[in-house]
Amino acid sequence: MSEHFGRTRHIVVAPNGVVFVKLSKLKDGKGIWRLVDKNGDGKADDSTGFGGYTGTGIAISRGYLYASSNEEIYRYKLDDKFNVVNPNQPEKIVTGLLDRGEHNTKSIALDGKGNIYVNIGAYSNACQMKDRTKGSPGMKPCPILDSAGGIWKFKEDKANQTYGDGERYATGLRNVVGLDWNTATNSLFVMQHGRDQLHDLFPDIWDTKQSAEAAGGVYV
Repeated sequence: MSEHFGRTRHIVVAPNGVVFVKLSKLKDGKGIWRLVDKNGDGKADDSTGFGGYTGTGIAISRGYLYASSNEEIYRYKLDDKFNVVNPNQPEKIVTGLLDRGEHNTKSIALDGKGNIYVNIGAYSNACQMKDRTKGSPGMKPCPILDSAGGIWKFKEDKANQTYGDGERYATGLRNVVGLDWNTATNSLFVMQHGRDQLHDLFPDIWDTKQSAEAAGGVYV
């Protein structure tokens, strides 16, 4: 797949086996590709591109395909064969999300009950006074947590939502690379990218082993 599509971010597989791929770099001007294995040999032999924007998040829920850029969340209506009904006119569900160029990808998950959860990564390593500067203390409370460093919850079917329409569902997470809703426990599970360089920045406190093991990246 990567040989043909380059920088693949997240993928989602429909119940009938159709695969949707989200790219961080456009291929032929398209950031989302629909792949179909028609002959059952385990290889895609038909592909269709749409969505002229890059990004990370992609998910299917209740008859819609959801996809994210680094600032917005879109959704596309699907038919019963998981074809995109109108690929050129998606609904914009969320807009105006923070993009400072660092940890700016917007991973998403849906709970099947009308809510979409969006990662908004922190635009710093560990909320230091001077980012990635040796000995620079952390800020407490961390001032960027009002708009980054956590998970925000929005409605999956309301157009043009902004921060004011959402709920800060979880905070203190540097950058959640992947997340998914667990229907068995009725809760959100996440996998985050922790902070870097604890030993490099504070060698009097952390040795290299502790730095590797304690890089949790939690903000307060």
